[in-house]
Amino acid sequence: MGLAIRTLAKIEELKSAPLSNGMRREDVKTLKENLAKLGFTVSGSGTNLYGNDTERKVREFQAYYKLSVDGIAGPGTINKMNSVLNSPLQNGKRNNATKQLKEDLAILGYPVPGNGTTLYGNDTERVVRQFQRDYKLAVNGIADEITLAKIADLIKNPVVITEYTNYGWTLNQAINYQMQGGRSTTDKYRDAPAFVHKDFIQILGSTSTGYRAKLSKGENIGSTTADRNRVRVFQAASNTSHLFGYLTYNSSRDTIVEVIGELSGNWYTIKYDTFRYATSSDVREFLDPNRNDQFQHLRLDSSVGVASSELNKVIQGKGILSGQGQAFINGGRIHGINEIYLISHALHETGNGSSVLANGVRVGKNRNGQLVRVTSSNERNLTEIKTTYNMYGIGAIDNDAVNAGAIRAYEEGWFTPASAIEGGAKWIGERYIHNADKQNTLYKMKWNPNMSNGGWRQYATDIGWAVKQTTNMKNMYNQLNNPRYHYDIARYN
Repeated sequence: MGLAIRTLAKIEELKSAPLSNGMRREDVKTLKENLAKLGFTVSGSGTNLYGNDTERKVREFQAYYKLSVDGIAGPGTINKMNSVLNSPLQNGKRNNATKQLKEDLAILGYPVPGNGTTLYGNDTERVVRQFQRDYKLAVNGIADEITLAKIADLIKNPVVITEYTNYGWTLNQAINYQMQGGRSTTDKYRDAPAFVHKDFIQILGSTSTGYRAKLSKGENIGSTTADRNRVRVFQAASNTSHLFGYLTYNSSRDTIVEVIGELSGNWYTIKYDTFRYATSSDVREFLDPNRNDQFQHLRLDSSVGVASSELNKVIQGKGILSGQGQAFINGGRIHGINEIYLISHALHETGNGSSVLANGVRVGKNRNGQLVRVTSSNERNLTEIKTTYNMYGIGAIDNDAVNAGAIRAYEEGWFTPASAIEGGAKWIGERYIHNADKQNTLYKMKWNPNMSNGGWRQYATDIGWAVKQTTNMKNMYNQLNNPRYHYDIARYN
């Protein structure tokens, strides 16, 4: 009887003993499952054997969470696992701290869609996993103490974050793609002579600088058949030289050309456009990501990471925009946009905060319920009159910019400068950054290097566009104290 009792007691003792190498028990399976959930996956996790790999993963877990490292799944280790697995900051839970987590992630360039809520959903988990992966943390999608500490450290001590994206092309392949169809232009040759064959020019008379002429449908040049509806303009007096572009023949009216010189032979020099087709070497100079200013690779969906007081320094004296730093922070955080990029858009569209649309336009409803701009003659017949603000020129069509832009602002509910800044940020994000091509840097906006997907959405044909756009943004960054730089640099094979 005594032996049986001692045997049962020993069995119970073994059942409750800390798990260690060499043991077989059903709760080893649970241990392995929990380790996998926490980012420490054990090979052969379907068995009940606590083997060498299990011990190694337990040791990694203990070291990661700063526990005593012995490879034994004792009470301290099990309690820590349960604590992390029961964290309020994980998928499916709601917690007020989740809002702050999302805001902090957005500051670091990891925006979560719908980041104004307390829900820790699939998007939040996905972004947290990406953050953990990027910073070599245990990837479990849970905002545990290690993840939160890393986020806090990065916010307190701004860093330069540099990542690289490989698009699967060689640089030469990318250049050849960009050269198709005269898609790339440059102002490099603006002062260089441009040449047109005499067969296509009919002199009309002399001017103080040369001759006034018009295009005519001439003969073939050498062995090359000319397009009779457009005339080729060359870099030199040869039809094999670099093509600068075309002059278009118009059958309904004369196409006037200013001839500034005549060469012996069959060529005229003419006054031509500032922007002309670029050579492949010209394209290489700007397409190669290792050349020119790294600022063109700044992620425009990553926060600059400074307080509103810092942003206010940038927009001080900029009319209606002055003092609106917090509005730019709010708009950037909600819609995943760099605040300086938003400010640069607003400064451009409002003429440094001075435009009519930015400073308030009154709009009301007429008897038919239609929105119209308020004037002295129609005001008495209008209802629901409100002052609208439009900081990005949204809806401001060229031939009726103020009226159309003000009506769009009324429809959007932009009745304060701050609401126009914050609400308009959604449009900026969707149009320029969070589009199908994911063009979240100036370099990507210009070159759209994801060419394997057949994309050709580019914001300019000028090969120097991205570099030129960096100047104003760099100047604004230089006014800030400890801004955050987050780069995504394209790589070619």
